[in-house]
Amino acid sequence: MRPNENRFLMLGLLLQEAKGYQAKEPGAEATFALIDQVKGVLSVLGECEWKEEAPVQVLDAFGRLSAAEGLVKEGNIPLAVRITKLALMHLIAKEALFK
Repeated sequence: MRPNENRFLMLGLLLQEAKGYQAKEPGAEATFALIDQVKGVLSVLGECEWKEEAPVQVLDAFGRLSAAEGLVKEGNIPLAVRITKLALMHLIAKEALFK
């Protein structure tokens, strides 16, 4: 298994966690932890060699996660979780760019 495959498996697991969060409405601390985990995986992806469009996808995901953090600070946790989930889904859909 290639390193990026492992990272995308981790993103898939985090997506499942985000979907679970949507069902149970977590607190701010748990939502921040989820966002930090996603950012950690994205940081590792950011150090890899990819096709040309891939860095744009990572930057887009970081932007969405920053917006999600702002929403958590405002107390809008359900929307923050939804944005986190959408960022993950969008990045996973573009996995082919990272091979």
